[in-house]
Amino acid sequence: MRRHATLITMLVAEAGVAALALFFHLRSRPAILDAFREFNTTLPLTTALALAPWFLPAALVAAALCTAIALSAPLRRSRRLIGVGVGLVILAFSLIFAVWAAFMPIFQPA
Repeated sequence: MRRHATLITMLVAEAGVAALALFFHLRSRPAILDAFREFNTTLPLTTALALAPWFLPAALVAAALCTAIALSAPLRRSRRLIGVGVGLVILAFSLIFAVWAAFMPIFQPA
């Protein structure tokens, strides 16, 4: 158990970030788009990308593929951690970018 602690921690972290990404995509994203439509505001380019219906699902699929390949391929433990880490970084960066790009225009003073 102890020798797999890092891998388990990274997998739990990736599952947590995936849950947050799904929550943002399914609950917050529509509310933010409705707010922009309600005030008849054009979406900045970064916000349009972050709120695109394909952005977070694509990041989720890319992270899942990286993790699945890392876990199923006959790799050494250190290489396996790199693959899972790449999936975690892709997903976390995508979520951070999506949240930042979605909320930054709302809170900028005019």
